[in-house]
Amino acid sequence: MINIPEEISAGIRIDGNKIYVLNAYRSNPLFLSFKKSYEQVVGSIEVSVKTAEELQSIKIDVGSNSQDGTIDSRIINIYKKIFGTAAARYASDIHIVTYKDGYSNVFFRVNGRLELYQQLSHEEGKSIMRSIYQNITTADVSYLESEYQAGQIHSFDDSNVLPESVSSIRIQRGPILNGYFMVLRFLYAYENQKSHSHAIKIGEILLESKAITDETLNTALRIQDELKNKGQYLKLGDVLVNNRFVSRKIIEDALFKQKGSLELGLKTFREYGYTREQALILTKAARQPQGMVLFSGPTGSGKTTALKKALEFQWMMYPDKAIYTIEDPPEYPIIGAKQLPVLNADTDEKRESKFAEGLRVAMRSDPDILMVGEIRDSATANAAFDAVITGHQMWSTIHAIDVFAILLRLERFGLDKNDLYDEKLLNVLVGQRLLPRLCDNCKKDFNESLLDSDLAEILSVAHSNIKLRNESGCNKCGHTGIQGRVVVAEVLDMTEELIKEIKDYGLAAARRRFEAEGFTMIKHALKRMYAGEVDPKDIISIIGNIEEKHLINFEVEYCGL
Repeated sequence: MINIPEEISAGIRIDGNKIYVLNAYRSNPLFLSFKKSYEQVVGSIEVSVKTAEELQSIKIDVGSNSQDGTIDSRIINIYKKIFGTAAARYASDIHIVTYKDGYSNVFFRVNGRLELYQQLSHEEGKSIMRSIYQNITTADVSYLESEYQAGQIHSFDDSNVLPESVSSIRIQRGPILNGYFMVLRFLYAYENQKSHSHAIKIGEILLESKAITDETLNTALRIQDELKNKGQYLKLGDVLVNNRFVSRKIIEDALFKQKGSLELGLKTFREYGYTREQALILTKAARQPQGMVLFSGPTGSGKTTALKKALEFQWMMYPDKAIYTIEDPPEYPIIGAKQLPVLNADTDEKRESKFAEGLRVAMRSDPDILMVGEIRDSATANAAFDAVITGHQMWSTIHAIDVFAILLRLERFGLDKNDLYDEKLLNVLVGQRLLPRLCDNCKKDFNESLLDSDLAEILSVAHSNIKLRNESGCNKCGHTGIQGRVVVAEVLDMTEELIKEIKDYGLAAARRRFEAEGFTMIKHALKRMYAGEVDPKDIISIIGNIEEKHLINFEVEYCGL
């Protein structure tokens, strides 16, 4: 391990046996001394003089320099191991927090919960954050310790640090009181998982029509994986055609036979966790030529995955339609869609402008179906509605506590209420959360002593089949008591009747009736609770309090669905 003198560290980049140095430092005695010491370690070296602009643009390969004054591949090995362990546990996020008083904590978010994975020294934590950001992200600026910064790591980059199951990592970092933080959001390559969920659905259609054999399907899936590992994302149909396993016409004929059937859509949305009625509403909306569907929920509630499934279902049903997305940044490859990234948007003002620009580009590209990653401002909201008014279908997300709060936010964005409350324009609203799913192997029977007294009293009246989390867990669930997460949602079909009610009596009255008569998010959660899938304590912590009014006739009304 060799230390670069702090006085010149900002003007040096190192890549193996190459040293890039600012012209102002090349004759500096500190640099000459460091150069001599480094030469003794690696042998012959090459020095290249650069301008400040050129030096900033240089992206160093992983394994070279952590840029905090230390040449140490140990740091790289530490975070490669952290990435690998996080992926093996299917963590959604890694949180790294380093404190100036001497230590760093590494947390994994698994099944919605933050768990301490490892404790490192303060210097190790700082070096890891600097090395990750400056050496392997797509960020186009240098690491600025006291600034908030964002970046992304892609599987098709040459860094070779991402586990095979991860397609990209989204990064946010910056200062906190008494230290620094970095959050890394893992985006998994679903197409590369064993299930091949999307490809299998297309494969099933082709198998049912006897267009291909099981052997051909497995071969095509293997080829698709090999191409994906090289950064080439091809549809299964393209793989089959390119390798002359089947003609394009046969594929189109097989897909055409599925049109007019709700079964594929119901299967797609039911597999994700929506009820049959919810899946039916979403499937019918997906088959419309125009209209808007909005998903709401906090970060990590499965909105992006739901959009991906909806758009890929549409491509399977209508492969002749053009699908465009505008995302900041694209999180998952969406088969069948042309994904437009929002680039170089480091402020809210720039992001608003870039989203609007991306939507204009998509609108000029002969689209049928559009997706905007998030509606977060008035300009994006109005542009999205303009797209719908001109006869396109639009899918997006928005941050709101429930489906009626979506309407309230859209009103505050200044949308014309005549447009907002038109069933031909705004079709469906979805509010959702993800709840931890109890381990089937070790979950515990209902026990009042394990619950707070008020909750125990409410549930004791009707607690058949309610299960609780085993905090100690078992080998099957990694001693967490949890096996993945499940969707709980409320889906609001913007019917003519509902819109008339909102116009006549207001949002508050419509919400009260929906809470009393509709299938709300809390009712979906209770349905899962009575099925023994989720712990009532998790319902309270993620959705809200369970009240006696929620349980009246609940088992009779809903648990048989």
